[in-house]
Amino acid sequence: MLETGIFKLVLDAVGKNGELPEQFELPENNNGKIALNNDGKIGFAAGAKDGIMLYHTAPTAPSAETLKLVGQAIRELSAGNNAGAAICFAELGRRPGMVSLIDAIEDYVYKNQATLNPQKLFLGGVHLLLTAEDAEVVKAGLIMMSLINAKDDNARDAVRVIGLCDEFTLFAILNMSRWNAGNAEIFQLARHVHGWGRIHALSALQPQTREIADWILTDGLKNRVLESYSALEVYEKANVKGRIEAVLAGENMELKLWEAIIHVLAVMTRPGPVSSLSGVSNPEGVIRNVVLLSEKIDVSDEARAELDELASFLAH
Repeated sequence: MLETGIFKLVLDAVGKNGELPEQFELPENNNGKIALNNDGKIGFAAGAKDGIMLYHTAPTAPSAETLKLVGQAIRELSAGNNAGAAICFAELGRRPGMVSLIDAIEDYVYKNQATLNPQKLFLGGVHLLLTAEDAEVVKAGLIMMSLINAKDDNARDAVRVIGLCDEFTLFAILNMSRWNAGNAEIFQLARHVHGWGRIHALSALQPQTREIADWILTDGLKNRVLESYSALEVYEKANVKGRIEAVLAGENMELKLWEAIIHVLAVMTRPGPVSSLSGVSNPEGVIRNVVLLSEKIDVSDEARAELDELASFLAH
């Protein structure tokens, strides 16, 4: 199948480092769903609209009309009418957006699987991924592919490519999470995305190995959006409390890991749109231990400044 549309734009832009260049932008499409400031218009950065919906908007149940259109779109795909399905999914994208319809699509497929053609659903999903010019239709294709989860190496390579674009990382992860060694795939992807994609990847990534846990601690917050979105994820998945307790018990720790702990806690104490410190048991005690232990450690100037932040937090 010939790659066109959004997928080809992403594929052609991937550099030798396996990443999209920082300046990469999706063009505004005909429906105005993506406007990334490439022509003076004010819009959402890649992945921002979905991210804001997930982190700052209470979920609402789709309307009966929306659910009816979801069913029509899936039926069209199951019948091999990819063009008809694309029209339906584009309309759904103009309404609530695909990120709010993931559960509805999954629910319809599972409840009606006896009358649906899984092969056509999967191949139709691949078709939408590779050819659609509407970002929401690309996402719909990825959702459909994740539900069928066929072992198609070419299709999986396409998922790996599109996932490098922050607008689609979340939907690529829907697929990867169902693959064998899916966590390793998500880890690989997480290291190559730097915006909302990294935030979504951190949410899905599990610290199954020490390498992953250490990377989560040192690099998990390094996104171009806002560090606090992932702060609690990093605190929990990197086992920050357990690492501090190990140092209290006399265990040595690499300096860069200790400074990363300081940074994570400093981020968690700063005001912002995401409250992460409330998810920590006895945060004052945790912070006090780090401040006291750091008195005997020659940390960098940056870490020392963050320790001053933590001390000020305790004082107030």
